[in-house]
Formats: sequence, C-alpha cells, structure tokens
Amino acid sequence: MPRLNRSAASFRIVPALRMPGPRRLRLWRSSSACSVRPVLALLMVLCVIVQPQPGLAQLGEGGGPVGAAEAARNRLRRAIEQRNAQNGERGTRNRPSAADRPAYEVRGSARLGRPATGTSRNGRSAASSRSGAGRKYAPGKTIVSVEILTVKMVTGIQLQPWQDVFQKLGVSVRVRQTLLEDKPEVKEIPLGTLRQVKAVGQLQRDGTLFFPGKVFRASDGPKLKEWIDELKTYGAQGAPEGQPLWGLDEIQFQALYTSLAAKVEPRIHGLSFDEALARLPLNEKYPLRISTASRAWLQQEYEAVPTVRQFLRGMSTGTALAVLLNDYGLGFRPLRTPEGTIEIAVDPLKQTTDVWPIGWDLKLSRAETAPALFELIPIALDDALLVDVLDAVAVKTEIPILTDHYRIEGSGIDLSRLKVSYPSRKSSWSLLLRAVTNPHKLTRRIRIDEQGQPFVWITTLVPGRPER
Repeated sequence: MPRLNRSAASFRIVPALRMPGPRRLRLWRSSSACSVRPVLALLMVLCVIVQPQPGLAQLGEGGGPVGAAEAARNRLRRAIEQRNAQNGERGTRNRPSAADRPAYEVRGSARLGRPATGTSRNGRSAASSRSGAGRKYAPGKTIVSVEILTVKMVTGIQLQPWQDVFQKLGVSVRVRQTLLEDKPEVKEIPLGTLRQVKAVGQLQRDGTLFFPGKVFRASDGPKLKEWIDELKTYGAQGAPEGQPLWGLDEIQFQALYTSLAAKVEPRIHGLSFDEALARLPLNEKYPLRISTASRAWLQQEYEAVPTVRQFLRGMSTGTALAVLLNDYGLGFRPLRTPEGTIEIAVDPLKQTTDVWPIGWDLKLSRAETAPALFELIPIALDDALLVDVLDAVAVKTEIPILTDHYRIEGSGIDLSRLKVSYPSRKSSWSLLLRAVTNPHKLTRRIRIDEQGQPFVWITTLVPGRPER
C-alpha cells in the first residue's frame, strides 16, 4: 500500500506510483483535498498581492497621467524605430539620427551656440565669428549703447543732463553703481550681420564722464556725437588715425607682421615698378591699394618710371616692400577700413610720415646681431667707387646693404660718382663703412627685417626730404 507523507512543507505520494491506473486515480482523488487545496489557496493570495494597480501597466494608454506619459513615450519610441527602419539605420533606438540633431550643442565647457564642427553656418571659423574678425560692417549695421557707472555721492542732478544728451543722439543708456571690478571700457560684440558696440563710462561727482582715452562733459554734445559716429563707423577700435600700430589691436598687428615676414624668393632687381610689386609674396588677405595720389606722384616725378635698383631677394616682404616704395618716394601703412578689413595702403611720403618702417630696431647688440661686420681683417682702398665698396662688403659679410636713394638723391648726392680711400690696416667692416660714408654726409644703420635678419641701411646723416 502506498503511504502519504504529510510534512509541514509539502504533500507528496511515496513511493513512486507504479500501481494500476484505477488505484492511482483513486489515491490522487483521495489525497487532493490535503495536497491541492492549500496550493490553490496560496496562489490566490499571491494573485491579490501582485495585482497591477490602476494607472500603471493595467491602464495601458488611457489610464491616468503616468500611463499617458508612458504611452506617449511608447508612441515616440515606435515612431523613431519606424523612421530608422525606413532609413536603413539600425541600433539607434531612443535617439534621433545625426541629421536631426541641432547644428549647435553644448559639449563640456563649450558655450551654447558654438558650432560642434568648429565652423559657423556661414563657413567662418568659430573664433572669427566670436571676435568679428573678417566681417564687414556698415555704420547702419552698428548698434552703439552706453553704460554709465556711478560713484558715491553722484545724484540724479548729475545724471539727468547725460540722459538728455544720449537721448538726443539716439543712444540707449543704462545707469548702475560701480562694482569692484568695473572699469571704463569699449567692447564690440558681433551679432550676426550686425555688431554691438558697448561703451562703459564712469561718471564722477563733478559731472564729467570718463571713457578709455576720452573725457566728456554734458556740454560737449558735438564732440560726443563725433565719437559716437566714429564708433558706428570703425567699431570699438575707433578711427585708426593717430593711434599706435596704425589703429590695429595686438592680434591684428601680429597677424599682419607675420604675413609680411614671408621671404622674397623671386628676383626683383631690374623689374618695372608694377612687375616688382606683382612678384612680392603679399597675402591676399591684405590687398595692396595704390592711391590716386601715388600714381599722380609717379607721373609728376618721372618722365619714365625707372626699374628697381635694389637687390631684395632673400629679404622679408615687409622690408622689401618698404625699400622698393621708398626708392619712388612712396610708403605703405596698414589701413583698417570702416568695414573691418585691413588693406596695405600706398601713399606719397610727402603726404604722410606714418609709414611702415624700413627695418626694425635691434633686439640684441650690433655685434651679436651682425657679427660678420665686426671681424678684424686687413683692408686697403685707394680711390675706389663707393657703390663698389658697398657691394663688396655685402658679398664678403653676406649681409645685405640697401641704399636710401630717395633721401640721398633728394640731398643732392650722386652715389655713382663718389670715390673713397682707406689706409692699409687691420680693421672691421663696420669701421670701414663708417669711414667711407661719414665724409659724404652719409651714415649706416644696422637694422633687422621682419624675419629678424640683419641688413645695413645707408642713408643721410640729416633726415632729408620729404617736404610738404
């Protein structure tokens, strides 16, 4: 006979049911009350405990706010999956494709609005877009605003006249107290095709308004209007006339200086004026503009414009251009235009003195800069042509010797006829150059070009020409 094993944990039949079918069935039926009913009761209790609550999965797409949000997410997920399947894109669930992502995004410490690729939508670099470099602006596209910082003891009596003045000029004004790090400044903010120039000034107790390099009183209406118009035309840097570095900031000047340090490779000597200019490796970013006055000067000064007399191969572009133009009584200077671009403007020396220099001051001593000029060698000259001596020294020292033809000829000196002598002795090339130039009211100066390479500049002892 089989036995029922009734333990606290379970009910089961032992041993294995190997008896005939009818007897097994009767035994199962007789034991169902004690084995199945407790199990069914336990299942019913569990069903009650884990029954889904309304508003969650049981409500599906219409059962409360949580269910609605979940349904919306499901619909969005299915739409994205369907679109990705149509485009052949796999593995992008819950994420839009690259084509649907915005062109501007924040990554790490990047600012909102900076292109992820490093370029703006119009093709300019992000740095150029932020600084405004390379943009062209017209006065009508420049917005000028003023912020007045007040110090202690400043009252509305001092403020009211300034508000009236700026209102007449059509300039918006904001007034606030001076904070710890506030200072007068003029800054420029590019706004797409527009630019905003913000002038921050400090109002003193006596009613004067201070801006960087500018001081105004409420009675200086015309003077203030002229300055506001200048900001509208040239931006925060103002008009370039009379400013250091020709009105360029440090970044603009350094970029121009670097471009003019390019080495002149082609032969310039013997070419015509225009051919020589075309051979110089000038950067297209800084177009060369020869003024009408310069062309008129050449026609007035020469019946036929002579060819280039200087040997400029190997010199930097800036110094070579300055020397070449100087021979024709011309000079160049960087010109920052109202549109924000920079040009190389060529003008007659008689009309301007603010031109690019022919070489720069030495950073080291003369002996350290050009040691070949100070080597002791035996020298002896007897009635030799000065031009031949200069050429020989340039060849021996491998240091270019350039001549200020414009001022020397303007002083009535004909270099081609000058002869020099030097007693036989051991001397340096530098002493020789001094000995052969000073008696003829000439001098030599050691300069460096934009590459830092030395050269000798032969000019007059007393600055001659240009007369206005």
